[in-house]
Amino acid sequence: MANKGKLALVLCGGGSLGAYEMGVWKLLRELNIKPDIVTGTSIGALIGAMVVADDYDGALHMWNTISAEKVMVDGLNFDEEMLKGGYLAKNDKKIMAFVKQYFKHKGVNISPFREVVKNAINPAKVMQSDIDFGFVVCSFPDFQEIDLRKKDVHEDDLIPYLHASSACWPIFPVETVFGKKYVDGGYKNNLPIDLAIEMGATEIIAVELDAIPKAQFSDLEDLPIVSHKMVPTWNTGSMMDFKQSSIQKNITLGYLDAQKAFGLKDGFRYTFDKIDPKYEGLMNQVAEFFFLNVVKFNVRDFKSIDKLLRWRLDGKFISIALLS
Repeated sequence: MANKGKLALVLCGGGSLGAYEMGVWKLLRELNIKPDIVTGTSIGALIGAMVVADDYDGALHMWNTISAEKVMVDGLNFDEEMLKGGYLAKNDKKIMAFVKQYFKHKGVNISPFREVVKNAINPAKVMQSDIDFGFVVCSFPDFQEIDLRKKDVHEDDLIPYLHASSACWPIFPVETVFGKKYVDGGYKNNLPIDLAIEMGATEIIAVELDAIPKAQFSDLEDLPIVSHKMVPTWNTGSMMDFKQSSIQKNITLGYLDAQKAFGLKDGFRYTFDKIDPKYEGLMNQVAEFFFLNVVKFNVRDFKSIDKLLRWRLDGKFISIALLS
């Protein structure tokens, strides 16, 4: 009898951009796709642990309530707002408080985030799950990659090692576990496809984030074994932007990109409902009409684009959904 194939979900590191992976997970649940293996780095490791524990509701609650203050004491959102004129002057006291915390703890004080992770991840459920789990950390200060699997980690030590995987030094402090120092696994392997293969994966769903550092072994993403790959089609912003507006936008984007990756929707940057086959012959006309008018009228706002995407068919109007 042939051995049953093993499906792996591989999750990238990327701080707050991990919200995108929640959108992908949402679609996988809707499609009743359950991986046999999960590997991840940094925030991908934290989300991966929740996937293994099958705790989507708990993970979603974490993302729906996250904020800079729940990640770090005197937290700041490192986003485009900080680049605007006058920001430093208006927020000088908040910035000074952040700087004091940073130098006191040799990195930001992430005690609030430790509490969030403690409430979000149940180590017992992770260990008891029939889903295999692996994640990446880096030793410090030599920055050597260390791949960990749940079979090699005691239940009580899982969360400390997950914090090690997500210790994005020098912003977050160096993490110490059993006297050894670790930092974010993303410094060496931010999308551990190779680890999933070593763990026996025969098919891989990979989720890459627009993070720093980029996935180091991008050639692995093109292997035939990688059946589906999600990469953000829109700018997802800063890795340290924990505003709820940004989080929800990226969850939605992950969900829409996953729909396109699995062939449920059409489009690339925009997301289109599937067209009835009897109208397929009109698609070239629709595309030409759309792009010519976008260029002609120099359209920038999405309400106007939506109007341009309305097409009269059999006396009725259809509107193609898109993400702003």
